[in-house]
Amino acid sequence: MPDGFTGQFYMQIQNAENPTLGQNGQGVCGVVLHFDHEYVGDLQITLTSPAGQSVTLVGPIGFFGETDFTTWNITFVPCGDPASPDPGFNDVWSNNQPWGLFGNYFGSYYPAVGCLENFNSGPVNGQWTLTVIDGQAIDVGNFYNYEIIFCDPSGINCFSCAANAGNLLQPDVVACEGSPSLDLNLPPTYTPPASPPPASEYGYTYVVGGTGGVIQGYEPDANLSNYPPGTYTVCGLSYLLANAGDLPQPDGSLTVQQLAAQLNSTTPPFCGKVTTNCVNVTINPLPPDIEEFQSICAPQCYQFYNQTHCQSGTYTQTLMQNGCPFTATLHLTVNQPNFVTVNETVCPGSCSQTPGFENACGQGTYIETFTNVNDCDSTVTLNLIEMSIITNIVSPPPQLSCNLPSVQLSGVGSSTGPGVSYLWTASNGGNILGSPNGISATVNAPGDYQLRVCRTMGFVTCCDSVSATIIGNQDLPDAPVAVTGPTVLCPGEAASYSVASVANAASYNWTAPVGVMIDAGQGDTTIAVTWNGSAGGNVCVTAVNACGESAPVCLNVQLNSLPVQAEITGDSSLCAGTNGSYTILAVNGADSYVWTIPAGGTILSGQNTTSIEVEWANAPGGEVCVAAENACGAGPEDCYTVSVFEQPVANAGADNATCSLSTALSGSVSVPGSSGQWTALPGPGNAVFSDASSPQSNVTVNPSGIYTFVWTESNSICADADSVTIAFNDPPITGTVTHTCDGANQNYTVSFAVSGGTPPFVAAGGSFSGNVFTSDPIASGQSYSFVVTDA
Repeated sequence: MPDGFTGQFYMQIQNAENPTLGQNGQGVCGVVLHFDHEYVGDLQITLTSPAGQSVTLVGPIGFFGETDFTTWNITFVPCGDPASPDPGFNDVWSNNQPWGLFGNYFGSYYPAVGCLENFNSGPVNGQWTLTVIDGQAIDVGNFYNYEIIFCDPSGINCFSCAANAGNLLQPDVVACEGSPSLDLNLPPTYTPPASPPPASEYGYTYVVGGTGGVIQGYEPDANLSNYPPGTYTVCGLSYLLANAGDLPQPDGSLTVQQLAAQLNSTTPPFCGKVTTNCVNVTINPLPPDIEEFQSICAPQCYQFYNQTHCQSGTYTQTLMQNGCPFTATLHLTVNQPNFVTVNETVCPGSCSQTPGFENACGQGTYIETFTNVNDCDSTVTLNLIEMSIITNIVSPPPQLSCNLPSVQLSGVGSSTGPGVSYLWTASNGGNILGSPNGISATVNAPGDYQLRVCRTMGFVTCCDSVSATIIGNQDLPDAPVAVTGPTVLCPGEAASYSVASVANAASYNWTAPVGVMIDAGQGDTTIAVTWNGSAGGNVCVTAVNACGESAPVCLNVQLNSLPVQAEITGDSSLCAGTNGSYTILAVNGADSYVWTIPAGGTILSGQNTTSIEVEWANAPGGEVCVAAENACGAGPEDCYTVSVFEQPVANAGADNATCSLSTALSGSVSVPGSSGQWTALPGPGNAVFSDASSPQSNVTVNPSGIYTFVWTESNSICADADSVTIAFNDPPITGTVTHTCDGANQNYTVSFAVSGGTPPFVAAGGSFSGNVFTSDPIASGQSYSFVVTDA
């Protein structure tokens, strides 16, 4: 155990028939340690079960005295069993005892911390770990062996896994794919006292991890020359040869870290150890060879992998990328520029049609730089020439007239010579006589004329044109637009007619029907006429100039006459205060109708129409007349006699009452000369008039009661009625008179019953009880008289 040593010693237990600690009497009944150390106070030794329960056997660490050349082959026993420590030492182990120099100890002790009984749960089978720590400086020692004694050893098969992969201290490797340097030389390094396990029992290989540490394979010689490009981790693996078949095959998921953790667990899948230090290996892919073809234009040069080339040729370089060689080849072509001169003729004001010179306008020399087929500059010089061309029509052009039906247009002054052509065209009514291809042209109609002059030089034709307008007066004037004036006249009526002025007209020719006199204006735009003809007709006019007369335009004029007499129908007899209606048939040619009525009447509606409504306020009426009118005046009048009678207002007098069966009526008449008649409405009995036609007639009824009489007053067709109501009452009648004297015969009273009449009854000098009257006391011998009045 070197100074500062910390190590773990494993013991693999399997096949225990009593497999559970703390059950069925199973447990740890002893631990044997064999070691030496120059200073036992440096040591702490702890035993850990597969379930993780631990007991510290040796300790504590401290400065307790030197123990050079002292050896311990001691046994630890359960705390419940008797201990047999070496003479002079405690039952419980402690480093802080006088162990001294050159000693040999063989006693039994209780653990320094805890008891062996603490191993009371978990499996027996699995990996038991003895951890040895040298916790202080300077001194060293040796650990020879240890033994675990189980309380029930039945079936137990144990061994100590001595696998030790050491450490791979080599630097990381970067190499190219397939490089011989990938046949790695990675011998493990063991730091004393660690040493390789026996080669006869243990094998050694290298586990290769790829992305994420996933195991790619096992390489006994660490040869990765056949591995594809990538990043790998190479770790050493020491394993028991007897367990070689238990090495897990790569499955695409198990990582090197997971395998190491499994082997370091209390239940490793096999006896083996993975180095804690591994070598990272980066395999770079071989870069492909480069072959490049380039064309450049002189005087340019081309930079190819830090070398400059200015001449055509093939250039080859061997280069390195990530330490891997590849070949770069350049095939270079150096092209030369071109120089070209172009001549072009264009029309005046035009620009070049040569590609690339579209903005070259106007005669001159232009230079542009282009790219040729080899993508090199090509300098082109353009000599641009403008062709000369002149067009002209001699001005002013002649005018056409009725006396000059054709004229000649001259193009003198226009370009002449080889390659020159002429073309005359007409528009807006113009017309060309003869050939249009000469320098002059003959025309015979007003309009617009154009001369187009073209010149051809080589393959270029340029043209220019000029226009002129020919005017003339060869047309008949247009017909006047319309004749304005009255369209209806009366016989002998004067009127005027006119038209708007017409362009190019010198005069105007008017015509009218037979018998119509044109009094003034013939030849002018307005005439005055007197319509003496017997019928209507057309007033016409034409426009006239030197070339002739236009088509006529006419206005139809009708001759009117007075309307005929109308015939009235309507109400002929009416009462005052009523309305009458009067109608005529429409009169042909009439525009309106004028109605007249006598005093006492008012036209309510219909004036100027064929029907009127008249209100007759008073008698006696009179003539209702009407005349039809038109523009020529009023026709003959027709009259209709209407009689209007006063409307009587009947008055039968005031209602009345009488105590008799006969009375005089008090009616009256409202219209002098009118007549009247009394009638009785059905009542209680019969009524007889002394003179029914007299408003003051007497009337007698039988029996009594309430009667109604009607007085009707008549005035020709007009009548009115009024009624009066009269009550004919029965008079009261006294019965037998009874006299009653008082006891002293000084006074007496009178009493009698009343029949008929209408109660209640009253009489002065007494009172009634019902219909029986009793007088006040009357002195004896005095007479009496009573008047009875009913209701």
